This record gives sequence, C-alpha cells and structure tokens, in this order.
Amino acid sequence: MSDLLTIGSSGVSAYRSALAAIGENVANAETPGYSRRQVRLNQSTNAGSESPIYREALLFSGVEANSVERAWDAFRAADARYSAAAASRAETREQWLTAVEISLSDGPTGVGSLLGGFFNEAVSLAATPDERLGRSAMLQALEQAAGSIRTTAESLARVSEGITKSAYLDVEAVNDDLEALTKVNTALRQASTGGTAKAAIEDERDRLIGSIAGRLDVTPAIADDRTGAPPLAQTTADPAAYPVQEEE
Repeated sequence: MSDLLTIGSSGVSAYRSALAAIGENVANAETPGYSRRQVRLNQSTNAGSESPIYREALLFSGVEANSVERAWDAFRAADARYSAAAASRAETREQWLTAVEISLSDGPTGVGSLLGGFFNEAVSLAATPDERLGRSAMLQALEQAAGSIRTTAESLARVSEGITKSAYLDVEAVNDDLEALTKVNTALRQASTGGTAKAAIEDERDRLIGSIAGRLDVTPAIADDRTGAPPLAQTTADPAAYPVQEEE
C-alpha cells in the first residue's frame, strides 16, 4: 500500500513540474528569446532493491522529472537571427532614405521646381532684357530657389545628425549587450544542467545574441558549454567613433 502511495505521489509531483512548464510556455509565448520548455519524465529507481540487475524490469518506484529541455535548434535560431538582422537593416535603410527623400522634395516648393521656375523666368527675361517686370520676376524666382536650397540643406543636415545619433545609440546598446552576455556566459558555466534556471539563462543568452545580431552583421555561434561564442567579444565598438553634436 505504501508503495502505491509513493508511486502516486511521485506521479503527482512529476506532472506538477510538467504543468508548471506548460504554464511558463503559455505565459512567455511572446517573450523575446524564450524557447518552449518540455519536462522529461523518467522511471524512478528503487535504491533499496537487492537485485540491481532486475530492478528496472520488476520494481516500479514511480516517476520523476529528470530534466527541463528547451525546444531549440541551432540552425533555426541562426536562420531567425539572419532574418531579423536583414529586416532591421531594411527598416533602417527605409527610415533614413525616406527622410532624405522628404528633404529633397519634388513638390511645388522643392528645389527642382523652383530652380525650373527660375530658369524659365531667366529665359523670358533674355527675350526682353529691358523689361523691369521680368527682372523682378526673375529675382523673385531666384530668391525662392535660394531659400529652398537653404531649407533643403538644413533638412539634410538634420538627417545626417539623426543618423549619427542613431549610430551612437546602437553602439552603446551593442556594448551593453556584450557586457550582459559576458555575465550570462559566466552564469551558464555555473548553472546545473537540465534545470529550469539554466533554461532561463539560455533564453536570456539567445535574446542578447539576437539583439546584437540585429545591429551588427555578425554570425554568432553557441559553444559546447552553451555559452555565446568568443568571436562576439571582438565586436565591441567605440562610441567615440560616432561623435554627437551637442544641442545649443
């Protein structure tokens, strides 16, 4: 009777761990870097048996939660990081090219239209150079074109400054992620294999690697001890390479 109660108790305890893993999977389904958990259940051994040869086949001592495994594949993770990096590059390129396009407006107040108007007025004035009205119209068109050129130059300068600040912030973010990844690697070496704690640390490792790969064109890898590969440490950048002009 006591053996049956022990077996039942072990089953309840083991499936409680499995349900806890399911709860974590549901709660963190949208968490960046999180990988689905799965609890591996094994038959529990009876240490008190005097026949170790037949212990597994004849004596049943219940079930135990042996380890927590992550549903993670290195090739799929690398493909996801590559796709995320490509999407990040495309979004950044689109953002700043759109800003440049807006600065170089082709509308009626853009540089192209106003310069065209100035040349048209100049051609008209060339036919009647003594006409004062034509001179005034040409000078007014020239003033408008010059003003549009100044406005466009100021707008492009703001875009350039925005790119510089964005690069500076990205460099700082990469350095922060690299520093955090170093601490995560240390924690991974110390964590016990198959535990929930190590799975959570590996999730944080993947999140940091994804964040770095989204900003830099690198190909990170996972070492045998599950830490981020050493080449990542060589990507540290210097924020001083992207000086930011202080606003007055």
